[in-house]
Amino acid sequence: MRVILLADVKGQGRKGEIVEVKDGFARNYLIPRGLAEQATPGRERDLRQRQVQEAARKAEEARRLADMAQALDGRTVAVSARAGQNGRLFGSVTNTDVAEALRALGYDVDRRKIVMDPIKTAGDHRVKIHFQPGVEAHITVRVQLT
Repeated sequence: MRVILLADVKGQGRKGEIVEVKDGFARNYLIPRGLAEQATPGRERDLRQRQVQEAARKAEEARRLADMAQALDGRTVAVSARAGQNGRLFGSVTNTDVAEALRALGYDVDRRKIVMDPIKTAGDHRVKIHFQPGVEAHITVRVQLT
């Protein structure tokens, strides 16, 4: 029986694939558990349409991220922090602080995409933003004392 997998099934295939399995395995295990549905011509056509739409959505997202990376590359972002008498910060500047500063500039960057160690001193620091494989931007974080 040909089935469309609705979830990854070990030994059979990944979600969205059309696979040939034994009738009993499909009727007694895959279909009742919601792991697969029988592959009819209409369902196969719907699956192809969903795959085309998903590919278009991923391409649009990749283009948007590449544009954002190009716009951010080389920019300087200012972050204010309190410091003691010797110039050492109380606490540190983290990726969350940098993401908030970028959001204030109009760039919505997920904090988990910002690759950096916590900054504990004032001055300029280079930070990498890893959007997706092959798409990166390097910004300068300027830590200013308040």
